[in-house]
Amino acid sequence: MNKDFAIRKERVVEQISQILNVDQEVDARIKNTIKEIGIEAFLFNIDTLDFPDEMKERVNALKEIIQLNDIYGKAFYSAKGGNMDDK
Repeated sequence: MNKDFAIRKERVVEQISQILNVDQEVDARIKNTIKEIGIEAFLFNIDTLDFPDEMKERVNALKEIIQLNDIYGKAFYSAKGGNMDDK
């Protein structure tokens, strides 16, 4: 794996933990779960994982924000004459 990608991935995992604002035990479980199954699987399978319901709600809200950003971000970028796939 590319070293820069690994560093970015670690930062994303850390930011997810900060956004979710959970205690240290849950934070450690989140990081371990993401390490085991990956970020996408964590986000898209959160309802089947053994985490507190309040945290699952926060993850689902975060997932919706990411999805909206993906939809509207691509539309905005395309409207300005760019192609998101070029990046």
